[in-house]
Amino acid sequence: GSDAMVTLRSDWTPPGTTKAYVAGTLLALPMSDVMDNNWASALPLFEPTASKSLQSMTTTKDYVVLSVLEDVRTTLSVWKHESRPPTYTASGRVAGESKWSLLEPPPGVDAVAVGEDVVVTNPNRDAASSNSLFLWRDGYLTPDTLELVPDVADLLSGSTNLPLKANPAKYDSEGLTVDQ
Repeated sequence: GSDAMVTLRSDWTPPGTTKAYVAGTLLALPMSDVMDNNWASALPLFEPTASKSLQSMTTTKDYVVLSVLEDVRTTLSVWKHESRPPTYTASGRVAGESKWSLLEPPPGVDAVAVGEDVVVTNPNRDAASSNSLFLWRDGYLTPDTLELVPDVADLLSGSTNLPLKANPAKYDSEGLTVDQ
C-alpha cells in the first residue's frame, strides 16, 4: 500500500508533535507524510506496556495482523486498512485517503486459545495479492498444526480454518484444559 509502518527501537517524539512514543511502538502513516517529515497523522497500531509486547507482524492485501504477547498469553490484533488512490487534478497530484480500523472479534470468540501460541505468516510472495494467511498453531493440548486461513476476516469470525498438516498427538488430551 501507500502507508509506511515504523517500529520504534527507542523512545521518540516525532518532529512537530508533542506525542511521545515508547520503544516497541508500531506506527502507520502515509509514505508521503514520511517523505515530507510530517508525523502528525501517525497512528499507533501497537503500543507496548509493562505486560504487553509485539511478537510479530504480518501484512496482507487489506489487513495487518499483529501477534501480541500479553500477560504471557498470545493474542492476535487485526487492523483493516482502506485506502483511496491519489487523484490527479489540473493543479497537480492530490494525496489519497488512508483509513485504519481495529477489528474486534465477537464476544466469546478467540483466535488463540489459552495455552496456545501461534505464528501468522503470509503464504504469498506478494503480500498485496490476497488476504489469506498461514497459521502455525502449537500448545500444551494441541500438536503443532499448520492451518490455512482463507481470509483474515475468518480469524475473527470464529470459523474453522483449513488444517493442512499436523504432527501426531503425543497423548490423549481429551478432558484436559489449560487455565490462566
